[in-house]
Amino acid sequence: MKGPLPNVDVEIHRKLYSQFPVDSNVRKWTQKERESLIKGVRQQVQEYRLRTAMEEFRYHSLGLSLSPL
Repeated sequence: MKGPLPNVDVEIHRKLYSQFPVDSNVRKWTQKERESLIKGVRQQVQEYRLRTAMEEFRYHSLGLSLSPL
């Protein structure tokens, strides 16, 4: 015997990597790209917080509560 039997997961990964190869030529992000990503994430967080605050205000103004019973 030349070692352990093949793992079933290994075969699955081989098939996946042959269909969807991993790109090893990944380039670093530029400073401008990083800054743009940061701005975009900050904007999404602000939008989420504003939406949440508006929903809380609306429910509160209707006499409802968002807290679980």
